[in-house]
Amino acid sequence: MSIKLVVTDLDGTLLTSDKKVSPRAMRAIEAMRERGVHFTIATGRNTASAAGIIRQLQIQAPVIVGNGAFVHDPDGKKFYHKELMPEKDIQTVMDVTREMDTSFYAFDEELIYCPRTRATEESVRWFAIAKNPILQKSFRWFDTYEQVMEAVSGRTAKLLIIEGDLEKNARVRAEVERRVKVMIVNSEPEKLDISNYGVSKGRAIRQVAEILGLKKEEVLALGDGENDAEMMENAGIGVAMKNAVDAVKNAADFVTLDNDADGFAYAIERFVLHEE
Repeated sequence: MSIKLVVTDLDGTLLTSDKKVSPRAMRAIEAMRERGVHFTIATGRNTASAAGIIRQLQIQAPVIVGNGAFVHDPDGKKFYHKELMPEKDIQTVMDVTREMDTSFYAFDEELIYCPRTRATEESVRWFAIAKNPILQKSFRWFDTYEQVMEAVSGRTAKLLIIEGDLEKNARVRAEVERRVKVMIVNSEPEKLDISNYGVSKGRAIRQVAEILGLKKEEVLALGDGENDAEMMENAGIGVAMKNAVDAVKNAADFVTLDNDADGFAYAIERFVLHEE
């Protein structure tokens, strides 16, 4: 059965390390479009952070953001799925970050809310804000955790903890998991993405395929981070990047080249365009 939908992660997968879409990847996407293959993204980013790439790639299918908490049209106007976190779970995660002196970020579709603490301010460098003017405008800083909680109540679908000390990162993750039942994954080694239990890119892929009237066997998914493992299991062909974590590689049907060696384009050329 031929592939009729391609879903790709962004950071570490479609994008190179300098956050660009390579010319070869752009040619592969254009070739898919000419053949009538649907193409979309599945990212942990929020809508505002992904908007520029959505426009650049001229995506027309529903997009997956917030690790699957949001599924909406490319303009972000029509939502097919929206799952917000309850206030008590947000508070519990916030308490852990305060007690363990690590960073805390809360996301809605457009903005990123964070306390003005040493740990959070130091961790902002992981966002590469200087290269992304959209992100510069997205941050909302508050003097206290209580002010953050008041601002995010009833509007947050994803939390993020950035902890560069990987041993401490593991301890923080274990403490969050001990206190509250949520979906928590390392989207990158230093980043802990947190959302409602059950939210995942894999579930969102099934939703997009259903919207488009497609079967699992007609879907190809590409990814690299722990939050991409369920995508591999919910696609007819799961493709892991060479730079992917073992959980993704183990769940995939094929391991392509890394994200700086046109691994995305290579996989599309092989499985969708059949240029080999």
